[in-house]
Amino acid sequence: AFRVIVVTYYIDVSQTTPRLMRQVNALPPTPVAENIQNLQFSYDVLDANTGITYPNLSDPRNSGYSPNQIAKVNIYVSFRSAQQRLVLRGYSEVTLATSITPRNLDFLDRYP
Repeated sequence: AFRVIVVTYYIDVSQTTPRLMRQVNALPPTPVAENIQNLQFSYDVLDANTGITYPNLSDPRNSGYSPNQIAKVNIYVSFRSAQQRLVLRGYSEVTLATSITPRNLDFLDRYP
């Protein structure tokens, strides 16, 4: 028996400021961050036949790959401050980018 935890992240635009939300299983969603301007995911997939990794695919399924060929997930999020700065006006903006490698998705038995 395995315990499955389903975690979903999405942008809630029903409020005046877009919010990044996190929902675990069927529990109510909770806000993680506000004033989200951009959220992007891209995937690096491994072609088992050639051994070549193809980077930054926005949707591997549209490119003929299956989800079990995902070797790396690239995440890009950009957000800004809620209020303008006093000096130089405008908003403070922050951009974060990271990559994660999901376990057991890109298993390839190279030594049969």
